[in-house]
Amino acid sequence: MNGLLVARALALAIAAVSIATSGLARADDPPIDAVAASFKRFDEGRVAFEARRFDEARAAFEASNRLQASPNSLLYIGRCYRETGRLASAYVSFKRSAREAQDRLTATLEMRYGATRDAAASEAAELEARVPRLVIVVPGGLPRDFLVTLDGKPVSPASWGLAVETDPGAVVVEATGMRMRPFRAAFTLEEGEQRRLEVLAARTPTAVVSLALRSRPSGMVIELDGVPLDPREAAEPRELDVGLHRLTLRAPGYLPFRWEKSLEDGERASIAADLAPDPTQRARGGTAPWLFFATAGSAVVAAGLGAGVALSASSLDSEEAAKNSLLRDPAVRDTIRARSTVANVLFVSGAVLGASATVLFFTTDWRSLSRARSGRAALGVSGAPARAAVTFEGAF
Repeated sequence: MNGLLVARALALAIAAVSIATSGLARADDPPIDAVAASFKRFDEGRVAFEARRFDEARAAFEASNRLQASPNSLLYIGRCYRETGRLASAYVSFKRSAREAQDRLTATLEMRYGATRDAAASEAAELEARVPRLVIVVPGGLPRDFLVTLDGKPVSPASWGLAVETDPGAVVVEATGMRMRPFRAAFTLEEGEQRRLEVLAARTPTAVVSLALRSRPSGMVIELDGVPLDPREAAEPRELDVGLHRLTLRAPGYLPFRWEKSLEDGERASIAADLAPDPTQRARGGTAPWLFFATAGSAVVAAGLGAGVALSASSLDSEEAAKNSLLRDPAVRDTIRARSTVANVLFVSGAVLGASATVLFFTTDWRSLSRARSGRAALGVSGAPARAAVTFEGAF
């Protein structure tokens, strides 16, 4: 009797734990529609698997597992991999299935997960000796962007130097990085093979150039080997190929700065660049003479056109005034008013342009004009026994 009571109490305790754990599991369960879709994809995978359409079956099982993670989906994914010769992928899927099934069994006490765990562990053990393993050895001291790929897929730095399960067959390992010579190794992995591959990471011949700007005038343009540089990033060291390099700095009102040197492998060049003001230009700058002449000329033209239009309107008005009031044409009166309006606009424009020209007269850099004239003037002398000629050319 006491044994029966103990058994009933134990059964109640197990049921309570099962209810509690199942309640917790339901809190994290996916939506009902996702669960239904997951079951449908799983059934599609089973049908394709039994028909030996293994690639189609694996796609269905993977879709089912994305909708609702299940160790049973992983078990069948591993079987599909195994049937298509991808032994390492199958081995990893079996190991994942066994681990997740054990986690489910521990959390829910549902014994059906025990069967999945045992099947996955057994099938993984059967494959273990046949799975090839590849150790990719990468030296240290490499740039951050150094990338190793296996069949086009990145290999995590965390797995460098570890024996990683790899599917048998043709394998291509590649490595690239900034200022590094590309590495490529192609070979075939046999079943059960253990291979160690050392990546040859060799740097290309490199020189380093750094720029120190002592002045940063507005409008400054920096070019290194003909390529524009952002002045805000100019101070950052730059790795370049060995050979001849050219640096040019320009800014309005300053003399250009030029640097040129042939650099060797491992050489570091530090360039202190300082732009000197151009002595041929005014320190404070000034308006270009052509702007004054253009403004003044426009003022004269506007005033002249206004005067012409005003005279035309006045003449037409006099002709109309001499006529009998009954013979005057209203259209002519409209023409007179339109011409008068145009003349007023031209007069006002001419006045504004004239005032602007007056201001520009006092702000124009007249010395640049005299420098241009003296720079462009040419004096030539040609002679002969009987005559001599002197010519002078200038620009205003």
